[in-house]
Amino acid sequence: MSDAIDIRVRELVKASSIETREAIFEDLLRELMAIHADMKSVPLIAADGESLGVYVRPAPVGPPTKRTPEQEAEYQRRLATIDDTVDKEEMIRLLTLPVPAGSR
Repeated sequence: MSDAIDIRVRELVKASSIETREAIFEDLLRELMAIHADMKSVPLIAADGESLGVYVRPAPVGPPTKRTPEQEAEYQRRLATIDDTVDKEEMIRLLTLPVPAGSR
C-alpha cells in the first residue's frame, strides 16, 4: 500500500455508518467522473494494484436532444404506434403454437 494513503482516514471511513460510507463513495465517484470526464468507462484499481472493476457511465435517458428531421419523424412514428407491441403472454402463446406440417 502506498505511503501517501492516510490509514487513519481509511479506518475512520470503515468505522462510519453505511449511510456515511455511501455518501463518501458518492462524493468520490463524482470526483472520479470529473477527473476522467472524457472517458466513458473508468477502471477502478485498488491501492495495492488489484482490479476492482470498471465504472461505466450511464447512458443518457430519453430521446436525443438534437434530432435530424428523419430521426424526429421516426420518433413520432414510434410514439404513434407505441401500442403495437407483443406482451409477454402473447409472445409465449406465439412461441408455443404448433408448427404446421411441412413448414420446417
